[in-house]
Amino acid sequence: MYGVVVCSRCRKARAVDLRSKTARCQCGYQMKLKETKKFFESSDQREVAAAVARLNAEMEGGIEEWEELVGETSGDEVSDIYSKIVADASDASEVQERLEIVARGLTDTFGSFTKKELEKVLRMLGMRDAEDCVQVLLRENIIYEPEPGVFCAV
Repeated sequence: MYGVVVCSRCRKARAVDLRSKTARCQCGYQMKLKETKKFFESSDQREVAAAVARLNAEMEGGIEEWEELVGETSGDEVSDIYSKIVADASDASEVQERLEIVARGLTDTFGSFTKKELEKVLRMLGMRDAEDCVQVLLRENIIYEPEPGVFCAV
């Protein structure tokens, strides 16, 4: 069973395994799950990933923007793809590791990706600045730009 909790230090929603006693947030804070409010529970990781994305959007005041992004995806299959990438990246504790998982997930799924597609996933993860993320990914040689505005994981 998985759940969605909010870190009391950084105020970001995070997916956790409810069978564990503690969970470490990406900011480094260790949460005692018994004492932490659960905002959502499910055995389906995709549902939990979507709940994390929605809660982060609500807390950042961008729920309309999030709903618009989700509405832009065409069909359940594409929505599931983004949710799977978000679920995979949510488990990473380091920001760079999350970005690498996202870049590899988008590349594996689509062959290449644009900044707009990257933004969709980053917003679902509660991360805002896609341009900074692209610069980090390029600088760390995690992605390359085969043509202007199109990216692939190395």
